[in-house]
Amino acid sequence: MTNKEHQVKNTFIYLMPAIIGNALPIISLPIFTRILTKEDFGLLALVQIYAIFASGLANFGMTAAYDRNYFQYRSDNRQAAQLLYSTILFVLLNFVFLAVLTYIFKSSLSRFVTGSLMYGNLLFFSFCGQFFFSISYYYLSFFKNSGTAKRFAFYTLFISVTNFAISLFLIVYIRTGVIGLVYSQLFSGMMIFFVLSYTFSIKFKPSFNKVI
Repeated sequence: MTNKEHQVKNTFIYLMPAIIGNALPIISLPIFTRILTKEDFGLLALVQIYAIFASGLANFGMTAAYDRNYFQYRSDNRQAAQLLYSTILFVLLNFVFLAVLTYIFKSSLSRFVTGSLMYGNLLFFSFCGQFFFSISYYYLSFFKNSGTAKRFAFYTLFISVTNFAISLFLIVYIRTGVIGLVYSQLFSGMMIFFVLSYTFSIKFKPSFNKVI
């Protein structure tokens, strides 16, 4: 297979998770709208605004920095591992700091974001769920940048399908209400992060580099 044919094949593989990932919410939406109210969806949208904002602060622009620097260190496995693990450690420390602040001030933040003190836990867990989704990006970016399309597609699909299945179970069967959507994102995000962390620890010994 020529390099051009390989690139074309990888393009289709990369598209598959995006197509399926966008199709699953379309399938679940008619189900959820029969159970959840428009107020629930409005509340979810509000807490996710904070979740995306705080998660962006925790990542501190490292998604772009990692993609840029990957190609500088990819020829050396040890330095490539140090770049990956140092980035993830830095982002995790930022998350812990922001998560502690969010938990302490969750009632005040809830009142500011939603207009009510009642949704502090929803806001906090929404932030945690969004973060674990975002931190898995670094592992997925490694697959994408290294041209390992099948692994990228597999784990991306794993995230989408797991989140879809858990949300259906919590909303339809357990009847948790809107927080079920937040829990499903949190559980699936944590699951994929720990699975990828274990998978990478087998291939790359965890090591850190302050300079990198």
